[in-house]
Amino acid sequence: MGPEAVHWTCPDARRPVTFAFPMSLDVAGRRCVVVGGGPLAAAKARALVEAGAEVVVLAAEPTAALPEGVRHVPRGYRPGDLAGAFVAVVSGEDDPDVEAAWQEAERERVLLNVVDDVPHCHFAFPAVVRRGDLRVAISTGGKAPALAARLRRALEAQLGDEYGRLVDLLGEVRSAALPRSVPFEEWARRWQAAVADHEALAALVAAGDVDTARDRIRASVTGEAAR
Repeated sequence: MGPEAVHWTCPDARRPVTFAFPMSLDVAGRRCVVVGGGPLAAAKARALVEAGAEVVVLAAEPTAALPEGVRHVPRGYRPGDLAGAFVAVVSGEDDPDVEAAWQEAERERVLLNVVDDVPHCHFAFPAVVRRGDLRVAISTGGKAPALAARLRRALEAQLGDEYGRLVDLLGEVRSAALPRSVPFEEWARRWQAAVADHEALAALVAAGDVDTARDRIRASVTGEAAR
């Protein structure tokens, strides 16, 4: 499925869902509810826990190991379970009352995702390549999740762990260069120049030559490379 798109309208009045507005959500410390106890539910719960959410899993008898840090309620969904939640996910593995969950999510202003049921989704989970703080999300608007997964695997083969370390290095140089001493347009141009050969920078990081990579980035950002 594609990236998150938020809208609060009744199901029968909605335009075709395309999840056209991409965003990244901060769920740290927020209550998130996952309905279901199978592998899909466990995967969604794990992703939310890793993002810092306070996760409640509703499942009578989980068939997959739940990640540490979740609170398990040993029953299925009941109306009222979504009150106070920020995000809710219904896996569909335990035959829940999807329509009731949708109506409650609409009423309580909860962002809801029902796996493989696009009309009952406020957002969709993209296929994501994760390398440290680097996130590459792939969306097909909910139409072709298998293709998104395949493209994710292709990108995972191209983007090694050095890209996560490169993001950290870029953040380090950026923090040291703030506050900026040039207009924003010049600042943006220098950063574009700094990452123009990102493959070479990533190769330096992978080889352990972080100092050279740092010096190249700093030279571009300070304007030294232009002299």
